[in-house]
Amino acid sequence: MEQRRSPEKWGGARQPDSPVARWSASGVFRVSRSLFPRRPVLGILPGMSRKCALTGKGPLSGNNVSHAHNKTRRVQRPNVQEKRLYVPELGRMVRLKLSTRALRTVNKKGLMRFLKDEGLTLKDVARPLSGPRPENGPRTENG
Repeated sequence: MEQRRSPEKWGGARQPDSPVARWSASGVFRVSRSLFPRRPVLGILPGMSRKCALTGKGPLSGNNVSHAHNKTRRVQRPNVQEKRLYVPELGRMVRLKLSTRALRTVNKKGLMRFLKDEGLTLKDVARPLSGPRPENGPRTENG
């Protein structure tokens, strides 16, 4: 990124400073990092949350280690599924993005008991359902 050259050797007279590239007082030509956007870290893009809403399990990073002990970065992603669950206490469906491990626990305990044990509320974890909310009971295709 940095080259120690005088402006005269690098193409004539000193160019006016720009916000992208400029000469520093010590004679170093500096290029702004905004020219080179950062790559996503290990394939995890911002806005693509692969995180369980109930347990908080998320991606872990580590190394693939070959027989020759060459290390390359890798990501271990949790098995996160988006599910619609019926909550009998509320008489309606809720959408959750949860890991399969949490889904097994919800099947065993029930969603409201699981949330109570974890110190969460339904508002903390539920995703909004699309469409109008029914008055009583779960949504059906016929209304």
